[in-house]
Amino acid sequence: MNFIERVMRVMTHINIGAALGLAAWVLWSGWQVVAGQIAPGFRAAEVRALMQTAHAGQPAQLHLVPMQAGTAALPPCHDAPPSPRRAPVLLTGADL
Repeated sequence: MNFIERVMRVMTHINIGAALGLAAWVLWSGWQVVAGQIAPGFRAAEVRALMQTAHAGQPAQLHLVPMQAGTAALPPCHDAPPSPRRAPVLLTGADL
């Protein structure tokens, strides 16, 4: 067996070992979360509460207007953007 074949065989074994190690780590870390040994940073209710405060208010209306051939008028989507809404909670750099 020449040098290239040996290197290829070693690389194959390393890749198989890395794949098995990654699968074992995913199963182990998932089991820790399921068993309650570690807790995720945010619970689902906390994430929903944060999303509701960040996305409070009515969504902007989107109107799809087909362009007519030969007209110079732009569709309503090219109007000036509305003024930005302010979040009810003051956000800082730590929130990013």
